[in-house]
Amino acid sequence: MQRCVGVEILLRWHNPRVGWVEPDVFIPIAETQNLIIPLTRYVISETAQKLHLFPKDSDFQIGINVAAPHFKNGRLLKDLHQHWFSCHPIQQLTVELTERDALHDVNYEVRSDLGNHQIKLAIDDFGTGNSSLSWLEKLRPDVLKIDRSFTSSVGIDSVNATVTDIIISLANRLNIITVAEGVETLEQESYLRNHGVDVLQEFYYARPMPVEAFPAWLASQEATE
Repeated sequence: MQRCVGVEILLRWHNPRVGWVEPDVFIPIAETQNLIIPLTRYVISETAQKLHLFPKDSDFQIGINVAAPHFKNGRLLKDLHQHWFSCHPIQQLTVELTERDALHDVNYEVRSDLGNHQIKLAIDDFGTGNSSLSWLEKLRPDVLKIDRSFTSSVGIDSVNATVTDIIISLANRLNIITVAEGVETLEQESYLRNHGVDVLQEFYYARPMPVEAFPAWLASQEATE
């Protein structure tokens, strides 16, 4: 039986002149202008103000993408204390660290602080960018998010499919939760489930939606179970 176990909060930009701007366009611009940390702070604050839209369940996961520089000098924990913990959330926060960032900014002390505050750490887009098995030992993530490029290879690219199997096997041996991004077909879903992936994500289950639309979508899913 399928059930929704969490959400990933994504930032979208609607420009009055050009309409919706793709994240692949505005995120790199924000990075070059040193706006990523303020934008993430905004996402944390806005999400915390809308926690009532999500199930009041300590197992319900809320994932927020955080760039590695945000971990420096305790900035992330400071922002979480001000904008997240102050709202007394029931739901489980998962910080998703993208591999394209400098993972050196996330040291053992920072990782330990996250754990002490019951915050889960996920490595996003695993298998791409700055992938290194040594980071699994150094960061000891709770979650590995398998990049969509590997999901899309199911049934098409035997080499990438083999790499996907290796990632899943490694995560299972290390007792790390696996999340497959980019699931769009029944074939991909069946393959990933049969190979032991814990959580599946993407368009096969739901399109991106405004956070205010989530309760109605969730109710419709529960009604069909």
